[in-house]
Amino acid sequence: KLKKNANFYQFLVTSKDIFTGKFESDITHIKTMYQVGLAMSEFVLNNTQIKKLIKRSNMRYDLILADHILIDSLFMFSLKYDCPLVTLGIDGHASYMDEAMGITPSFTIVPHSMSKYDYTMTFKQRCYNALLYMYEAAIRKFSYLPAQNKLAKKYFKDAFDGQPPELSKIQISAIIVNAHRDFNNKPKVSAQVDIPGIQIKSLKPLNENLQRIYDDSKEVIYFSFGSYKMSEMPKAKFNAILEAL
Repeated sequence: KLKKNANFYQFLVTSKDIFTGKFESDITHIKTMYQVGLAMSEFVLNNTQIKKLIKRSNMRYDLILADHILIDSLFMFSLKYDCPLVTLGIDGHASYMDEAMGITPSFTIVPHSMSKYDYTMTFKQRCYNALLYMYEAAIRKFSYLPAQNKLAKKYFKDAFDGQPPELSKIQISAIIVNAHRDFNNKPKVSAQVDIPGIQIKSLKPLNENLQRIYDDSKEVIYFSFGSYKMSEMPKAKFNAILEAL
């Protein structure tokens, strides 16, 4: 069934590279990331329940809460239901989130998320860092956003009597970010709200064995991957982490 949807099947194949980090370059990583975003958006918009939600006209909502992970066409729900849109940034502050808030960071000062640099970049690193920003900006303006706009017009056509508005009409009221901005000097606005650990639910008691280890130990190292499936991690990386600990 997945192979019938070629775009999403390609997304599943490519996502393995995202988990392992096996890319030819940072440029390839950025390009793949936006390809995955488009494939994921179209797959969701093809979902039967989503199609029903698009067609419904007898519902009212106070707020649209959406993941801010390259699914811009789905933000059209905020225009359909005429209500504010708040997004969640689960993976820190990405450059496209800054763009949504009207922020243009200095390309030679603020490290790009793909570069793995800090603020003490050399001249050569600053040039490369600026290249990454400019390449991503070009991808978004000339490829990704026009494609997302096309998806929105295709799937939301009936919801707007055949004349769906441009995605540029959408305004994001706030972005809730699972990060702590105090650790860097990246510019932000008040509508970007840092709530580190937003995914943490109410605490549950440790099981008996773990509690005993914790109580009997003078020092404890707690290391968690959250919802990441350890079984999908390459064995070499898994062993490297164990050795480091």
